[in-house]
Amino acid sequence: MAVLLSALKNQVATSVASKVSQFAKMGSSSGASSLQALTQQNNFSSTSSKNLAYPLNVEDDPEQGHYIIFYIYAIDDVKVKKKGDAIVKAARGNGSAAQKQLQNSDSTGMASQSGRGAGKSLSIKRPPMKRMDQAIALYMPPSVKVSYKTNYSDQEIGMMAQVAGDVYSDLQSGKGLMETGKGALGGLATGLGMKVVEGAQALMPGAKAMAQIASGMAISNKMELQFDGVDRRDFSYSFTFIPKSEQEAKVVEEIVYAFKKNMMPSYVDQVNLGSVMGNQITAKFNGKVMKTPNLFDIEYQHKGKRNPFLNRISSSYLTSVDVDYGGDRFKAYESTTTNSRKGYEGGGEGPPPQKTTIALNFREIEMMSKERIEAGF
Repeated sequence: MAVLLSALKNQVATSVASKVSQFAKMGSSSGASSLQALTQQNNFSSTSSKNLAYPLNVEDDPEQGHYIIFYIYAIDDVKVKKKGDAIVKAARGNGSAAQKQLQNSDSTGMASQSGRGAGKSLSIKRPPMKRMDQAIALYMPPSVKVSYKTNYSDQEIGMMAQVAGDVYSDLQSGKGLMETGKGALGGLATGLGMKVVEGAQALMPGAKAMAQIASGMAISNKMELQFDGVDRRDFSYSFTFIPKSEQEAKVVEEIVYAFKKNMMPSYVDQVNLGSVMGNQITAKFNGKVMKTPNLFDIEYQHKGKRNPFLNRISSSYLTSVDVDYGGDRFKAYESTTTNSRKGYEGGGEGPPPQKTTIALNFREIEMMSKERIEAGF
C-alpha cells in the first residue's frame, strides 16, 4: 500500500510540475510558429504592443494544436500618401513617376487579394493596407460554422412578354418570318383577350371573376425563378476565458481591448493634399471625417499551418463585440495591474474577473463565387 501511495504521489507531483512548467512558459516564444513569424516581418506598426494568445500556449498545446488566428490589417498611411503624390504627379504630366509610385503603393497578402477570383466582387479598390505586428490566437471552439446563401425570386411573365420571347426564340432557331408570325398570332389573340378582361375588371370589379367562373378556366401568368445574387458570409464566434494565472488574466484584458479597438473607426483631424509650388496643402476636418476600421483575416490553423479541411475566410470587418464579465455571479481574483500599452489610458490596478465571455461577429467584404470556392473559401 505504501508503495502504491508513493507511486501516486510521484505521478501527481510530475503532473503538477508539468503544469507549472507550462505556466512558466506562457507568453514565451517557444513553439509559437505563426505568431513568431510576424516578428520577422518589416511591416510593423508602432501602435501595437505584442501578439496575444489564449490559452497562452495555444499553438504548441500537445493535446489539441487547433486554434483560430486573427490577423489585423490597417490602412497604410505611408502608401496612401504615395498614391496621393502619384495623382499629383500624373496631373502635372509626369506619368512614369506616377506609375512607379502607384506600383509601390499596392498592398498584397490579404485573403481578399489572394486566390482565384480575388476582388472580382469588389467594385471599388480599397486603400493600401498593411498587416499589423499584433495577431490574436484563440483556442478552437467545439464547432465552427459557415453558411452559403444564394437569392432567388419569383418573376411573373405576362402573356405579351411570353409572345415576344417566343418570337425571339423562333427567329434564333432559324424559323422564317411567316412561320414565326403564324405561331405568334394565337398568343397575341390570347394576350389581347386577357387585356380586354383586365380592362373590364378595372371598369367593373368582379368581371374577371365572372369570366373565369363562367368559362371554368382561370387566367394565370407564368412564374419563373430568377437568380438575384449572393449574400455575404457572416462568421460568429464565442470564447470563454477563465484565466489560470495572473499573466493570463492580463492577456485576456488585452484581447478584449484589441478586438474593441480594431473594430472602431478613428477621427481624422487633417489630411495632407500634397504640395503646390513648394507649399504643403492640408485639409482640416475638425472631427467630421473618420478613418474606416481595421480589417481582419481569420485562419483556422493546426500546429502553425492553415487547416485545408476547413473553409478559408476572406478579409472581414468585425461588426459586433459582446463582452460578458462573470457567470452566475461576479467573482474576481486578487488585485493586479493591467499590462501597459501605447496610447491606452484606461489601465491601472484592480481585480480581474474570474470569467470573461466574448462574442464576435464578422462580415466578409467580398461575395462568394465559383472561383472563390475553388480557391478554398
